[in-house]
Amino acid sequence: MKLFHGSKTYFSEFSTDYLGTAESGDIHAIWFADNFNAARNHCYKIRSLAHRSVWVYECELLSDTAVLNTNLPFAQQPDIQKKLDDTLPVCISVQSHYDVLFCDYHRYSKGIINGVKITADHKINLLRAAGIDAISDYERGMQDSHLHGDTTVVLTPEKIRILRIHEV
Repeated sequence: MKLFHGSKTYFSEFSTDYLGTAESGDIHAIWFADNFNAARNHCYKIRSLAHRSVWVYECELLSDTAVLNTNLPFAQQPDIQKKLDDTLPVCISVQSHYDVLFCDYHRYSKGIINGVKITADHKINLLRAAGIDAISDYERGMQDSHLHGDTTVVLTPEKIRILRIHEV
């Protein structure tokens, strides 16, 4: 799977230690577009006088990356279903599709765990703990028009191989 990441920072490896500039960048994951133009458009959007140079990272995921495909029922993703079943609470793992994955979890917990509101990052951490390395079409078609394609978020940076870095 070839992916593209736009950044105002030059680096040699990815990390989830830094929140990006994506509009929904409140999760510790790395955001990718499925095409060069989308990543380049993101670069143009974040470029400023302080950051005249911006880069598009052309990458691929390693072949053993566990990618949850939001467009398929879990029954068609048996390896993903097993990871969810083996690790997550039943109220999460019994769900058949990504879109409803956390519905009962929210209902049961009333959206709060140990006095803290459940956030998108909390859900990402649960999926990461279950061995999910990436989520394809994370925004489910709701991405901004400048992206021009599907968004993949990668939860495990070690699964990313940088192929080329383009200065744009």
